[in-house]
Amino acid sequence: MGTWPRVILFGDSLTQQGYDGLGWSARLSSLLQRKCDVINRGYSGYNTNFAVKVLDQALDQSLLQNVAAITIFFGANDASLEDMNKWQHVPLNDYEDNLKKIIKHCVEYGVSKEKLIFISPPPVDETLWLKKMKEKGLPYDTSDRKLKVTEKYAEVCKKVVNSAGCKYIDLWNALMNTADLKNYLSDGLHLNDAGSLLLADCITPVIQELTSHLPMQLPAWDVFDL
Repeated sequence: MGTWPRVILFGDSLTQQGYDGLGWSARLSSLLQRKCDVINRGYSGYNTNFAVKVLDQALDQSLLQNVAAITIFFGANDASLEDMNKWQHVPLNDYEDNLKKIIKHCVEYGVSKEKLIFISPPPVDETLWLKKMKEKGLPYDTSDRKLKVTEKYAEVCKKVVNSAGCKYIDLWNALMNTADLKNYLSDGLHLNDAGSLLLADCITPVIQELTSHLPMQLPAWDVFDL
């Protein structure tokens, strides 16, 4: 029968943890059961510098066959402050260039731009994240992620996506428009169950648009030809 259509989830810890609890990745897998293989390529701690270095391993040519959609979810680590987190920080211009490199890589292996779904980095709750940093024993009195800084990365992500003709999930504004950001973040940076469900709700219409034409794989039990 050949390769089933694939939906690939490419990102940092926000993708790697997408099956935890009421995870957004799990919701997509449930939505696409018996239609697509959902493949998680999330790498905790990665920024777009790391991502472009591993494109040939994470999104190799054999994987990028019969692709229905790819979610691309980076920026939360790129937006770290350079003076506090030099290893994860990526300058804004480099972040923009890296997103373009990811698009180019996918397109060169035959994935059309309209199948690329970029998710903006989410807003950060600085107070919660500083508490998490102190729990890790880091000697800081301020968060290495700032709301206003991360917003610039979300804006650049949107600019690149709109210019390229890809799809964009505005998680930034979806979360900023909630009554209390803390209700959607487990530690100020990562999504809790409510945050994951909100993201899943944002992505679902786009995934349905790209996959509604796909048939169910293999016959239903009540029409199976014995």
